[in-house]
Amino acid sequence: MYVNLACPWANGVLATLDLKGLTKHFTVSTTRPEFGVINEKTGKGGWVFDESSKTDRLEAIDSILGKKSVLDIYR
Repeated sequence: MYVNLACPWANGVLATLDLKGLTKHFTVSTTRPEFGVINEKTGKGGWVFDESSKTDRLEAIDSILGKKSVLDIYR
């Protein structure tokens, strides 16, 4: 599951998974809480994975497919 911790819907889903004890059944990858540049030519922004912003609650790594942004996953 891909989530952004700045999204209230994602926080609700994560809380529900935790309360129901389902976190061991899902792999969760979080993006940076703010938009990052995904296209250098146009400066277009999007949700990105950025290992340099890693904290205890924010891994910012795509542990499922190893992509750099959510746009790369959709493509």
